[in-house]
Amino acid sequence: MYIGVGVPSIKRFDLVRSDYLVMGPGLPQLTDAEKALVPADIMAQVKDIPHSSTFGMMLERSPDDQSTCAHLCDEMKKHSKPRHGRCDFYEPFGDGHSWRLVEGDKVYGPTVGSTYYVAVWLRPFTSAKFGVAIGTWKEDFYTKYDKTAPSKCAAVTKDYEEKEMLAKDDPVKMEVCKAPATGITWKEQWTGPDECGAAGTKSAKCPDSGKAMTGGNVGSSGGDMTAATTIAPTDGAVSASNVARTLQAWIIVSIATLALVLQ
Repeated sequence: MYIGVGVPSIKRFDLVRSDYLVMGPGLPQLTDAEKALVPADIMAQVKDIPHSSTFGMMLERSPDDQSTCAHLCDEMKKHSKPRHGRCDFYEPFGDGHSWRLVEGDKVYGPTVGSTYYVAVWLRPFTSAKFGVAIGTWKEDFYTKYDKTAPSKCAAVTKDYEEKEMLAKDDPVKMEVCKAPATGITWKEQWTGPDECGAAGTKSAKCPDSGKAMTGGNVGSSGGDMTAATTIAPTDGAVSASNVARTLQAWIIVSIATLALVLQ
């Protein structure tokens, strides 16, 4: 099962990192050191989930250094490579680039028929655009799923990868919402253009022309998510275009593990 978190290759999000927590029956217990890395707000939400006292948990963290693709799973390494100082994934269907911050391809749901939950948050505590891909490697662009599209997402998803606008005109800024418990220890790594970094050569229309390098890669990009929110349940074989509910800096989604899908 695959879980991956990414942000569009946009300069102002260069310092954004992301972690996620998988929760459910049959998973191992976190160590005290791992628990200390999970925001208290996340754990408070977990307690509201029925039977959560019986859950095990798995924590995945994005590395500070994203200059290589060493942190990606084997399948994604086939379709990603360093670009302007950052490990980059090119998605040809939408002609867009993204940085895959953290991902895993493991047995996240060992008990068939059970429900598992995934909590995703950003480091440091910031606003940002990010996508969460959950599922198997079998892509399905045809099955329709019911989803709620909050009105606050409308302006954000109109030009998610900023192919037709400059950063100053986009509604989602890179803003630190509160001082992190520890300072940012990693450095900016993006050496590409200030604008249109996520745009491929076929779709860039923003004023800065965005002559971004493309590549013949395959795969699916992340969903339409902004700086995040409260609990958002989502069931079944969910495609990579799940939409987050937006407000603060985390999202918890539930996964029906009949087929144990996480893309």
